[in-house]
Order: sequence, then C-alpha cells, then structure tokens
Amino acid sequence: FPVTILIIRLQEVCGKYPVYCDSARPDIIEELYRAGINAKKADKDVFSGIMSVKSHQLFIVGKSQNLIRELQSYKFQKDKEGNVTDQPVKMFDDAVDSLRYAIHTPFSCYIKQRPCVVILMLFHQ
Repeated sequence: FPVTILIIRLQEVCGKYPVYCDSARPDIIEELYRAGINAKKADKDVFSGIMSVKSHQLFIVGKSQNLIRELQSYKFQKDKEGNVTDQPVKMFDDAVDSLRYAIHTPFSCYIKQRPCVVILMLFHQ
C-alpha cells in the first residue's frame, strides 16, 4: 500500500520505537525517517537471523494470515546431492523476512546485553 498510509500507521503504532527496514529500499527508509519514524536498516544476515528467530517462542495471531502461510511453506535450498543447506528458498517470504528483521536486528545491534521486547505489527491491506 502507499507509503503515506504506512507512515500514518507506523506513527500510531510505533511511536519512537525502532522500525527495522529492508535496506533494498533506501528511498523508503529515508521517507520514513523524514516523517519522524525511527527507521533503521535491518541486519539481513540470513543464517544468524534464522537462528535468532528459532531461539524465541513465537505467538502469532490468527489475523497474520500472510505470515502463517509463509511459515507453513518455508523451505531451505538443497545442494547438488540433495542435502538441505542453511539458505532458505527465496519465494513468498516478505512477512518471514520482516519477522526475522524485527527479532534479529535488535540483538545484533545491542549484542544481547539488555533484554528486548519485540513488537511485530503486520499491516493488512
């Protein structure tokens, strides 16, 4: 949906809490930042991010249908011999990537020295 709607929703929900964004869209990060959103580039390290997510017990509300669907279909690539690798298949994974950014980035930034509460809000169209 349009960035202006995203900005309004983030201002309502997040206040000054950081919002971890995909660095592939620096233009949107800049637009969020200029609108007063505490937008930061996410740590996109896939393997470490997956390990961070796996180390948490997740509670996902039923309204998060995209996330639930992506988690149920999440798969890892296989090498030439058919062995599963540590790299996920990059398909239909936007919500899962957002989950990974929200959980992993605070820990990679703060080196796990202080407790962290992660609030994940998935916006629906």
